[in-house]
Amino acid sequence: MVNIWATGAVNGHNPSFPIASFSSRGPSTCGGTGSLLIKPEACAPGVSVRSSQFNNQYGTLSGTSMACPHVVGAIALLKQAFPQFTGHQLKLALYNSAQDLGASGEDNTYGMGIIDVYAAFQSLGVPNPPTNFTSYSDYTMPNSIQ
Repeated sequence: MVNIWATGAVNGHNPSFPIASFSSRGPSTCGGTGSLLIKPEACAPGVSVRSSQFNNQYGTLSGTSMACPHVVGAIALLKQAFPQFTGHQLKLALYNSAQDLGASGEDNTYGMGIIDVYAAFQSLGVPNPPTNFTSYSDYTMPNSIQ
């Protein structure tokens, strides 16, 4: 896997996660290796995703630009739980734990499949306990229940 991650878009509202018509397919020479690479690496929901819009509004949008934030958010959650792992290690965990879709194994439509952040989390082991954790509260507990 090179340092580029291509994300495909699926319809997350359909339990079979069909690939979106606008989602790009591989293979690709992206990455500068000169050889064809399977793209995308994996997929995430990208059809009719509720998102923020201008003027404090919300709406539904579709595109790989709606699927990519799912992947970035998954990596951020994994990094928070496992700060000792590199970004590359976290990407591999997400890649290797994806739920296979389409043709068996890695393919040029779904990549490894749809990301599964919980499976990636489990594959990395037990997270480190928080360090330097301090809790603050201004709440005073009453002496009796009334």
